[in-house]
Amino acid sequence: MAENLLQLLAPVNENTPGMHAFVWCYFIAGASSSDPKNRDFVSERLRQVYMRTRMRNILSAIDMLEQFIWPLPEGQNWTHCPVVLNRTLVM
Repeated sequence: MAENLLQLLAPVNENTPGMHAFVWCYFIAGASSSDPKNRDFVSERLRQVYMRTRMRNILSAIDMLEQFIWPLPEGQNWTHCPVVLNRTLVM
């Protein structure tokens, strides 16, 4: 599912009007992905959106992915992880 979502988002870039509207989609796809290439793609896209909008919650999303979600053991669902759930992420 994450792979399909990222394929749909691939044509969107920093020059696409409204690209910031996809932040939550990038986050969900990144959180659901175990592929390092997909994770790099998501991180880069989120950074591009941040550079354009300067919305600090995007930096929080990147931090959440890199510090809490991606290091979870294989098979552990991030939506059931207390550390993630206790840190409210509002986009």
